Amino acid sequence: MFCRKWCGLPREAYFPSGLKELGYFVNDEDEIRSIADPDYYFNYFLSRNPRVNLRQRFQFDAAVQGVIHERLESLGLVKTPLPPVEPGSESKYVNIFVSKNLADAERIIIVFGECAKELGSVANRVVGGPGGVEKGSMIGAVKAMQRHGSAGIILANMGESYWSQEHKRAITVGHSAALTMPSLVHMGIKYHAEINDIPGSESPACHVQTVLSTVITKNAKKNAKMNIVAIGDSCEVITTFLDDEKTWTKWGPSLQSAVFYSPAFYNEPKQAGLRNFLAKKSRGYMVSDQPQDTPLSGPNGNAAEGTPPLGFPCYSSGEPSIVELCFISALEPGLSFLDEVARTPDFENPAPAIFERATAEEAESAWDALTPEQKPNISTMDEEKLQQELKVLRSWRYFEKHGRAPDSDEESDMEDEQAGSSLPVPPWGEDP
Repeated sequence: MFCRKWCGLPREAYFPSGLKELGYFVNDEDEIRSIADPDYYFNYFLSRNPRVNLRQRFQFDAAVQGVIHERLESLGLVKTPLPPVEPGSESKYVNIFVSKNLADAERIIIVFGECAKELGSVANRVVGGPGGVEKGSMIGAVKAMQRHGSAGIILANMGESYWSQEHKRAITVGHSAALTMPSLVHMGIKYHAEINDIPGSESPACHVQTVLSTVITKNAKKNAKMNIVAIGDSCEVITTFLDDEKTWTKWGPSLQSAVFYSPAFYNEPKQAGLRNFLAKKSRGYMVSDQPQDTPLSGPNGNAAEGTPPLGFPCYSSGEPSIVELCFISALEPGLSFLDEVARTPDFENPAPAIFERATAEEAESAWDALTPEQKPNISTMDEEKLQQELKVLRSWRYFEKHGRAPDSDEESDMEDEQAGSSLPVPPWGEDP
């Protein structure tokens, strides 16, 4: 009878842990490029095997995170474990960043990032691509906050809620899929609450409670005012957390203002104080093709723009399509709003002059008024012709490398089938 042994399964993919060891460096423009060819950014698709790509991405993200954390610490932020742990302890914890002036600050800005992002990251597409490390991470945000004044800063860690026994640190739930498995084809690692949950950060809501009750209560001035910055799904976490009678009674008086980036929640708050705070001292920034700071809706929403009644006025971030770039695009106007609320006694949001988009009839009339030269050219290509041009391109690529034409259409693709043959680091080999 046929018997497949465990030792016959393909071995797990392994990659080194450093940025240089992975074949990348940070250039003079603060962009991560390939050492082998500095014209290229990070290459995710090393192999046709998605497991190999995922394993490389995990180590790459960890290496980049080390660069980001080092720079944040150079800006005066202190990496602080929650709950506090003794050096050398085996206790589970999650890191946050706290500014050194927190105990003396009259005003504190607390940043709650997206619930799927690692600490310090805003947009990996920018960190590992055009834009660079500072622009795509909290480094640029912290520098902007420091330019706007001497407020205390807390960077919460909404995403890293999974404790990795392998690495002895907190990682995101998404990254847990890239942890080492017995072979390259195993289905995954089972989640165990008693092993993988971190006390006080079992969920984003629990982490918010821990940050406020541990860091604010024990380390900040008693009368310090809090400015909330929430991004993406953290917007809903924050408003849901505050929409409780006991919670609002405790923390409501300390809230000064809030800015929500890419909000997507629809729940109407039950607490009258929270509704009043959102309407008068908060605002949101959303994706829009309109110029930055264009008013899109009031607290009651705007059906014409597809904006639900979020409870606070919303403005254009200047980012037309990508949600995670809203924070980067509208960082400065958001911080300016927080400053305005802080220096204006009894501040209340002014009634926004809502932008009105042209109707379909008006848009059609404007299109008809354009001359043929002003209208864009639209063309199509036959799929068979497109495939033929793709074959020619692959043949030229094969010729440039081997100095001869491929014997068949399939031969030009053979190297792509051999996963890992052209990787900067072999993905499999001896265990590290």
